[in-house]
Amino acid sequence: MATIEQFTEVLKTQTELTSALLDVLQEQQQAIIHFQDASLAAAIERQQQLMKPIESLEKECVKIIHEFSRELHIDSLEPLRLSVLTNRLPAEEAARVNKCGKKLRSVIEKICTVNSQNKILLDNSLRFIKHNLRIMTDGYTKKLIDTTM
Repeated sequence: MATIEQFTEVLKTQTELTSALLDVLQEQQQAIIHFQDASLAAAIERQQQLMKPIESLEKECVKIIHEFSRELHIDSLEPLRLSVLTNRLPAEEAARVNKCGKKLRSVIEKICTVNSQNKILLDNSLRFIKHNLRIMTDGYTKKLIDTTM
């Protein structure tokens, strides 16, 4: 049987790892801006390393929430939301869970912002490359590399 202490620890760990992921995404952004391909590759590798433990913590959170829903006799066809869970908990425990949840939500919102910024940067980079290729090949009519020997 899971406890609120275990749940808050999982949320705290998830927040720490998600914050580390945010740092990595910001490093990726700087690498894109400053054309540092080696730094970008290293940041992508760190991102992939962080994703596995974050995914396993997410699964653990879902499992704990399902246990709580059974214990608190909450019948719902939808996934149990944190707000519904905290409404059924004693005030002190609810405050702890809410605090952890708000920190995690804040980091996730920042990640979404950085992700959308990085997408814009990458889209602009791709558009720049395609534009330059079109100029160098006269609208893709000329070969860029002469392959005849």
